[in-house]
Amino acid sequence: MLLGVFERAIVTTLVIWAPNKTAGFIAGWMAVKIVGNYEILKMDPKNVSNRVLFFIGLLGSVVSLALAIAAGICANPASLRGLAN
Repeated sequence: MLLGVFERAIVTTLVIWAPNKTAGFIAGWMAVKIVGNYEILKMDPKNVSNRVLFFIGLLGSVVSLALAIAAGICANPASLRGLAN
C-alpha cells in the first residue's frame, strides 16, 4: 500500500512539473512491475487464480496511475499541453 502512495505522489508531481516526462516514467514503471510479478504466472501458468491476481494487480496500477494523472491535471491544468507532446 505504501508503494502505491509513493507511485501516485511521483506521477502527480511529474504531471505538474514535467508532464512530457510522465509517459516515459509510467511505461518504465509498468514494465518493472510486470516483470516483477511475472513470476506468479511462471509458477503454474494454468492456475487461474495466479492469472487473476496478476490481472488485478495490473488493473489496480492503471486505476492508481489514472487518479495520479487526474490529480496532477487538477493541480496544473496547463500540464495537459505537456502530456499531449
